[in-house]
Amino acid sequence: MSKRKTCPYCTAKIDYGRRLKAVKSKSKEMPCIKCGKLMRVSYRKSAFFMGVIFFIALIGLNTITLFLTKSRTIIPNLVMTVAFIALYMSIVPTLLRFGEIAGQEDEPPKLKKNRHRHKKDKKQKIEFDENPLKNTTFDK
Repeated sequence: MSKRKTCPYCTAKIDYGRRLKAVKSKSKEMPCIKCGKLMRVSYRKSAFFMGVIFFIALIGLNTITLFLTKSRTIIPNLVMTVAFIALYMSIVPTLLRFGEIAGQEDEPPKLKKNRHRHKKDKKQKIEFDENPLKNTTFDK
């Protein structure tokens, strides 16, 4: 049902149990299991409309069972109400959406420097003559 069942940073899949914990927690942020970055938790708009539909269907079915059954107790209506609430609460974690938080993004990769531009010459072995005047005009 949800379009985004993964972490927005590292695309790790978020299982139903972690989604259920996010629904029960009061904070609007949840850390990712894989990368550890915080992500924003929000509900899709369809969660509200689905809740309204469940509520209207529950009232309608409770009214029908109350008038059409011969039982004089409200226990079947109570059981149906609990069943509808449990069904809706099991669907809500699938309607979560996870988004990015500003400041949690990865840094852009640094550009590699051109290592050939500043190529240093190797030190060459310098030889000195012991007698620099040998075989010259001053050698007489």
